[in-house]
Order: sequence, then C-alpha cells, then structure tokens
Amino acid sequence: MDPKNQEILNFISEILANSEFQEAQAQFFDKNCSHFENEDENKHIYNDLFKEYQAILDQSVESKLLTKFSEEEIAQFFEDFEKNYKNYDNKDVVEQLFIFTDFSKFKSTMLEYNQRNQGKLNEDHIQNNDEQITSNSEQVIDFSLFDSYKNMDPSKWKRQIKGKNEEDLFVYTMPFEKTGLDIMKAEWVLKDVSLQAVLNSMLNQDFDKLKKEQKMIKEAKVIKDFGPTNKIIYMLVDMPLLQKRDFVYQVGYQFNGDSTLVAMKSISHPEAPIRKGVIRAETKKYMWIQTYKEKHVKLLTIEQQNLKGSIPKIFMNMMIAKGGKQALKDWYKKVLEEEEKIQKQNK
Repeated sequence: MDPKNQEILNFISEILANSEFQEAQAQFFDKNCSHFENEDENKHIYNDLFKEYQAILDQSVESKLLTKFSEEEIAQFFEDFEKNYKNYDNKDVVEQLFIFTDFSKFKSTMLEYNQRNQGKLNEDHIQNNDEQITSNSEQVIDFSLFDSYKNMDPSKWKRQIKGKNEEDLFVYTMPFEKTGLDIMKAEWVLKDVSLQAVLNSMLNQDFDKLKKEQKMIKEAKVIKDFGPTNKIIYMLVDMPLLQKRDFVYQVGYQFNGDSTLVAMKSISHPEAPIRKGVIRAETKKYMWIQTYKEKHVKLLTIEQQNLKGSIPKIFMNMMIAKGGKQALKDWYKKVLEEEEKIQKQNK
C-alpha cells in the first residue's frame, strides 16, 4: 500500500474510534433502524437514509482529513480503496468504510441493528453456555486451554501496537471465526518488578479503591471465595453511551516455580442472577507471568471479550484493542505500587 494511503487509513481509524463519531453513529442507528425490513425490495427511504448516513462521513471523517491531507490525496485514497480494499491491513476500518460506501452493507447493518432493538437478537437475558455452579462447589479452571491459545498459528496474529524494542508492549489481535470478535494477545516485559509484586497486585485487589479510580466500575465484589487463589467475582460497569454490562467470572492461579499461570473465565452463578436492564458480558483471559533477567517479569496475556448487546462488531474489536492496552498500563501502575511496598518491607 502507498505510504500516504496507509497514513490516511491510520488517521481514519483514530477518527472512527473517537467517542464523538461513535455517539453520532449510535444515535443515527437508533433513530432510523426501525425503517428497515428484511425484504428484497428497497424502499425509497433506504436511499435517503443512506445519503444521510454518508453525510456523517463528510462531517466526522472527511472534514477532519482535510485538516491534515489535501483534497487530491483524499480522493486518491478513496479511489484506491474501492479498487484494492482487500490489500488494506486494518479490516475493521475497511468494513466500517464499506458501510459508508456500499449500500448493501449499510442495509444489512441497519437490519441487524433493528433486529437487536426489537429483541430478535437480544442477548440481555441469554445465559452463557458455561455450566452453572452452586454456591458451595469449587469449579476447577481448565488451564490446559492456555496452550491451545498460545500455539495458534503466528501468521494469523495482526500486530496492533509495536514496541520500540523487544521488551516493550506488543499487542496483537486475531479474528475468532465463531463470533467475529477478536482475540487479543499482549507481550510485555515489566521492568524492575518482582513476580511477587505482580501476584500481589492481583491477589490483593482492593475493590473499593478500584471503584474510586475507575469511575465506570459501579460494583465489584467477591461472591465466592475458595481461598486466595480461587475466587468468583462479580463486576458491574457503566460505559459511556452504552447500556450497563456486568461480568461474573472465576479467577484461578497455577504456580510453577518462577512462573505463574492465571486464568479468568466467565461462569454463571446463582448468587449473581441476570439483572433487568443490564447485559451479561463474557470474558476469558489467560496470563502467563515469569521472572525475566532476575529483576524483571515477562508477561504474555491472551483474552477474549464479548460485550454482547447491539454494539457493532467492528467497534467492539476497536474497543478490545484500545481498552486492553490501557487496562494493562493501569495495572502496571498497581504492580509498581506493590513493588514499592515489598522494597520498604525488605529494608
């Protein structure tokens, strides 16, 4: 791809991930999706709404592009995009641009949004497929699944964030065929911290402090404690522009000398029933942490998130990559705090 076109594509990606654009799109979908029906005939209003939707592209995307690129460069980009879109790396952005430029893609997106709003695809009250456990039983997490994720074909991972050297943060994503959502992998060397500090940051979670630091988290609590290395946790989050989501997941630890494997997996539990007006989201995450070069810790994390509801998959994938990076950096601050405590105790 031409370097200038790649630069424009990257800039468009930033615009589409911006909350201003996402809010404008969500409002448009909510307001107009009810006009669309699953039939071959295209009503006149479909074309009118398609043109109206394209106006969002002009207002939210092209106007911002003009602050950085010339009209000729932008025109050349869109001309090349129509001919060679299969060669463009960022598939999420490609799909989103198709909604703007391809009527059939726009119509199918509006139909899906309408179906979700009507409840035909409403997932608010759908329990996940995990086996429900009782409040008095201990469920053993299957740590062996980590190897399956870790050994996935390396060529299928798409690099989203590239560190300056091999010890910096690298983030990769891979589409999961069953859901269309991305799996995220992160590799990172946490500098000047011990394995114990990393473990303390996870084992000694202060949920009250967490809620103060992260305003989106409205509730966070342990609903079943099988010991320091095996817990069931409930969390309710209120994200901007979205319906509230909650998670019920079990977290467990497997220790092996100078390394530890941490697993988190969504489950259902009688003490955390589905709540009205709240969408039950799902998570699955594995973290492998190991002492590295004596005074550092090497991290490999692989996770899947499904926020459910009516969020378009393209935006969910963007949120997974962007949110995953920020979550890791916020967590690293807690690791540094734990390391400082350890150093003070050892003096």
